Amino acid sequence: VIALLLATLTVRAQSNLVLFVSAPGDAIGQGNTYVTDDPNNFSVVSYLPSNPLNPPSTVVVSAFGYDFTFCSTDPGLYSLSVGAYPNATRWPFNIPSSPGIDISGYYQGCNTECGSFQINELEIDSSNQVSRLWLTFYNTCECSMPPMAGQIRYNSQLAPPVIIITLQPTNQLIYSGNPAVMALNAIGLAPMYYNWYLNGTNAAVTTNGLFAIPSIQAANAGDRK
Repeated sequence: VIALLLATLTVRAQSNLVLFVSAPGDAIGQGNTYVTDDPNNFSVVSYLPSNPLNPPSTVVVSAFGYDFTFCSTDPGLYSLSVGAYPNATRWPFNIPSSPGIDISGYYQGCNTECGSFQINELEIDSSNQVSRLWLTFYNTCECSMPPMAGQIRYNSQLAPPVIIITLQPTNQLIYSGNPAVMALNAIGLAPMYYNWYLNGTNAAVTTNGLFAIPSIQAANAGDRK
């Protein structure tokens, strides 16, 4: 019996999230993936432009030993707001007409950086600090190395659910009468629900990413997803 496992997941939207994905060969993230949805594991600090009555021009998020810095064009005059920030270069050396970006940590940094970021949600409180944020980013060290990308959510009310699958199921050849255990692991905001299907029919719903059949029989054959 060959059992093919895939799963559909249902999760709630994460209002707090820092996701940092580094491609192999990237000097900063070293090819690793970091993720947390616990706001106690990261901090968000904003800095004002020269006119303190304006909203922040720079936001710095610290997580996993890294600092993620995002700056508006000509930060002495202009504030950050919802919108796209293409052609970002290394902060704080970005030219006035270019937004700034910098990702560094563990004594690793870049001489030059080329990237972009998109602010989808931004709310500032009465002390000019960020109270809500949803931001996605893309960056390359030295403007030529493999990329790093991710997103940041802080008390977001707009960001949709995100699921990161860390363990994919594989095909299994199991003889009749033997047990079968199918597994899938994912990162998301609990509770997560795994829906298992056999030949298009919902066979079970679990919350732990495991689906077991104590004794495989001919009736269990088919596409499981």
